[in-house]
Amino acid sequence: APDDEFALQIRSLAERAGKVFGKDFIVTGYNGSHLVQKIAPDLPTVVRPVDSLADELIDTLLKRIADPNKP
Repeated sequence: APDDEFALQIRSLAERAGKVFGKDFIVTGYNGSHLVQKIAPDLPTVVRPVDSLADELIDTLLKRIADPNKP
């Protein structure tokens, strides 16, 4: 699913239709929403390491600024 909230909605609709999560179907969220993890800790989600990606981007930019000719 495009995000955790949407994955939770899909799961809810499937369960209302009589399907069993983990047996009849599985859905995975995306973004590691803290709220959804508290509400539905068994819902798989993809967690993006935003903080570490931002740190790496800043380091790369600073290195390019210091030496624009270095690849």
